[in-house]
Amino acid sequence: MYMESAISEKEHQLLLDAIKDHAIFMMDTEGYISSWNEGAARLKGYEEAEVMGKHFRMLFRREDQYERPDMEMKEALEHGKYEEDWWRLRKDGSLFWAHCILQPIFDDDKKHIGFAKITSDITQEKRANDLNDFLMNETTGYAIFLLDRKGKIAKWSKAAEDIIGYTEKEVAGKSLSIFYPGKNEQENRFAVERHLAKALNNRYEAEGWKVKKNGSLFWASYIVTPLHNKDGYVVMIRDLTDKRTFEQEHKVNTALTASNSQLEHFAFLSSHQLKEPVRKISVFCSMLEADSPRQAKLISKILKSCDRAREQLDDILQLSLIRPNKPLTKQDLNIVMENVLESLSETIREKHAVIECGTLPSAPVIPGQIEQLMQNLIGNSLKYCCTADNAIPIIRVDAAVVQKENIDGELLNSMKHTEEYLQIRVQDNGIAFEQAHSTKIFDLFTRLHGVDYEGTGIGLAICKRVAENHGGAIRAFSSEGEGTLFVLTLPYFDLGENGQAMSTTGMD
Repeated sequence: MYMESAISEKEHQLLLDAIKDHAIFMMDTEGYISSWNEGAARLKGYEEAEVMGKHFRMLFRREDQYERPDMEMKEALEHGKYEEDWWRLRKDGSLFWAHCILQPIFDDDKKHIGFAKITSDITQEKRANDLNDFLMNETTGYAIFLLDRKGKIAKWSKAAEDIIGYTEKEVAGKSLSIFYPGKNEQENRFAVERHLAKALNNRYEAEGWKVKKNGSLFWASYIVTPLHNKDGYVVMIRDLTDKRTFEQEHKVNTALTASNSQLEHFAFLSSHQLKEPVRKISVFCSMLEADSPRQAKLISKILKSCDRAREQLDDILQLSLIRPNKPLTKQDLNIVMENVLESLSETIREKHAVIECGTLPSAPVIPGQIEQLMQNLIGNSLKYCCTADNAIPIIRVDAAVVQKENIDGELLNSMKHTEEYLQIRVQDNGIAFEQAHSTKIFDLFTRLHGVDYEGTGIGLAICKRVAENHGGAIRAFSSEGEGTLFVLTLPYFDLGENGQAMSTTGMD
């Protein structure tokens, strides 16, 4: 820096005094103060008369006074400027975090004649940075990171590495979409853009499945907040998988408890108040003597209706007995299928049906309930087998263990949380139904194909109840010419050495 000779020394001082937010002062070549602006007086607490002619080391902390001033002047001469953020001392003994610039001054002949020093108080900025560093690196339980305005990761906390698995080097410059589950990158990118747009003028909060580096899913609560200068975003993510699992289990258990209570009450009424009148009607009708073929036909219809009513009441009673919180046992599902096929053997022979069953695994199930479910599914396929072209009924049963990442998100949200699931598929070549009714068919007393087919409309409702008792779900898919596919999805895990768990609740 060269001394400016175009303005007078007085004008120069007036200019410096007008700058009140920064301490600006001059020193000679040895570091003795030769000028002092009003900003320096306000920032450091010394009046001009108190510092003129004194060495600027008086403005340093005691531990810095003997080495640091000389080092600063040396560095400034060698490199043309010295700049740093460091502690400085006020007259009253208080410290502040300062941004300092020390620059050598030369005359027109390039002779070194002194130094100019500019000091700014950035204590508040340091506190904010320290707080940010603390939040980024010391706060546990929250993955905290910064995004630029395009949604690219700019800064990554230690907690984020612990929770999500990536190091800062691995995620730097990458899109937030890397944490979004699913393989459609375009959809994930659009989702990120929507979330950032919502957060642009106000923070955005949501919950949903996110994916870690190792590919595992976790239920995340995330907050996206714009930076004050709109130049990026702060993202906070918390893993709430355990909390959500508990809440869902509690919700399911509460709903099942209420439902079971209602069904038990209804079963009691049906057993003691409905079955007896039906029995009497049947008995009295069987005692009637028909005087004409028409009367005989009517009596026969009444008796058949009584039989159907008794079947429905028996099925309702059976449904009420399909309760949750039963012990889970490691069960060989091949044995379950053998029992089911034995029970249905007469119907299978009558229909000339072919049952193709692959090797099934052992699984943690409620044995009696899972056998009832499989019997209902196979029986349903036999009931609605092909009749128009006299085709041989073919029913295929197979199973596979799948990772939770490969389970549809909506289905995953409705089930008990575990890392793996067992999917049992029952496919037939029977008559189809409209896919729009795929959930309706599991409702009580629902029969899509009218009275031409036997049944009470309760069998598939029992299947749904059994699936839910296991923390799983059942779905149906059907199309003309392809028959119907039932997919039963159950949590799949190791029960331990004794092969038995106390109940279907409280599992991870």
